[in-house]
Amino acid sequence: MSAPLLVGPGLVGRRLRVPRHQVALLRYLVEAHDGLANLHGDGDGAITLVTPTSQAAALDALLVDLCAELELPPPEPV
Repeated sequence: MSAPLLVGPGLVGRRLRVPRHQVALLRYLVEAHDGLANLHGDGDGAITLVTPTSQAAALDALLVDLCAELELPPPEPV
């Protein structure tokens, strides 16, 4: 069992479901934006991205584009 993900003051999270075969691609694309977000997975396709509030708009913009490109449902706030 994994530790609970902490999102508190100064941090925001976004959760999305990603097919297993696209998880590595999502990780690569997010990590290509140095320091934008930390990516956490539960091993079952639920991915949570955590970022400082100052980067929330940039993360949301990236996720809109990625979800459209990869045909994923839109992310949910954590």
